[in-house]
Amino acid sequence: MRIVHLSRRRLLPALLLLLAALAAALFFALKKQSAPQTIYADGAAGCAAYLQKLGWEVDPEPVETLQLRLPDDLAERFADYTALQNAQGLPFASCGGQTVCRYTFRLTNYPGGRTDAQANLLLSGTAVIAGDVMLLGEDGGQFPLAYPK
Repeated sequence: MRIVHLSRRRLLPALLLLLAALAAALFFALKKQSAPQTIYADGAAGCAAYLQKLGWEVDPEPVETLQLRLPDDLAERFADYTALQNAQGLPFASCGGQTVCRYTFRLTNYPGGRTDAQANLLLSGTAVIAGDVMLLGEDGGQFPLAYPK
């Protein structure tokens, strides 16, 4: 049996190296978990199918399809909308300056029988970068895409 004696001079660098390796592994594990998942929807039909996967019933034809250029600094000008998209795991915040396509659909199964509900999806190419549900009435507002329970 061999006994190994480590001095403090040798033990401290080895311990620091081990801690650095653990910190790096933790950093990359957390970074990988927080990366948004890319959702693809090809055109109006793909957007309608995605909304249906979320539990919405939609008219198959969009109410409106619009090409628009996003401002370069989204965080400053659209802080609330950016926060909504971050909470949904959508990469809107990193799409400043891009030209995107917005599809707007009428929702036909909003709880309570509301007929003024619409869903908006913003696509960069075929990637969904943002989305929201809008209620247009006096008591309306902007909400996440998840179907309300």
